[in-house]
Amino acid sequence: MVNAYKRKKQPEVIRRALLDQAARITLEQGLSKVTFQAVADAVGVTKGGVMHHFSTKNALV
Repeated sequence: MVNAYKRKKQPEVIRRALLDQAARITLEQGLSKVTFQAVADAVGVTKGGVMHHFSTKNALV
């Protein structure tokens, strides 16, 4: 397992993955199921990691 402090940061890749997963959740389950936690779980980051890129749910969707 790679230490998060030593892992190369790739913010554009994470941001794209967050957007892709938010879109997937919306299509499969509806907009009401898009939460920071659901998107974080789908991408494999923390909820705080999602909030680092998107300050509100509206900004994410």
